[in-house]
Amino acid sequence: MYELQQDSAEEVAKETIVFTSFLELSTLECQTIQDLRAMIDDDLAFSDLITVYINSAKILIDKIQEAFIDNDTENLRIASHSLKSTSASVGATKLSQICKFVEQTSREGETTITAEFINDVLVGEYNLLVQEIKTYVTAY
Repeated sequence: MYELQQDSAEEVAKETIVFTSFLELSTLECQTIQDLRAMIDDDLAFSDLITVYINSAKILIDKIQEAFIDNDTENLRIASHSLKSTSASVGATKLSQICKFVEQTSREGETTITAEFINDVLVGEYNLLVQEIKTYVTAY
């Protein structure tokens, strides 16, 4: 588990609970993506939408990493918020919740997350998601 940089043991415990709560979520909520596909009712348009999501998510992750490195909590919050929302809309629940966590920790003008969290948890989840989406798209 990744430790959060925090002065207060109580705050660490609270953030650890939040962190572990999204570990149990699915990378891709199949019902959400199935509903989206049914609503669009056009395989080509659905494929285009998913491609746009994957590409824009990668750009937002790059922005999150850059903002983290620059200690730019405002842009970290904005990029995390954007990725949180778009991820939820395609059924990427775990990535959405990870982004919510990043957004919340950067809201006060400083972040308590580590580079390992950004690089391993956030980027790692994005990579898993891309694989699951590819598997889903080719299976249907």
